[in-house]
Amino acid sequence: FQVDESIPLYEAQEEMVDIICRKNSCALIGDEQRMLLWDAERGTLLTRNLSSADNGLVSGSHLILA
Repeated sequence: FQVDESIPLYEAQEEMVDIICRKNSCALIGDEQRMLLWDAERGTLLTRNLSSADNGLVSGSHLILA
């Protein structure tokens, strides 16, 4: 995914979930806001209200959506 570094991560997360669900022909069951976004390299939980830049993400960062 390409994430605009200036928008809050919750906006990017919503788009990620939508794309994943469309690709896999599935519907998300449950509250999307309960999902967490992690920086895989640092093993840190990202703050939803901050941008990717504010969370310290750089080009090529690996994320985990759980």
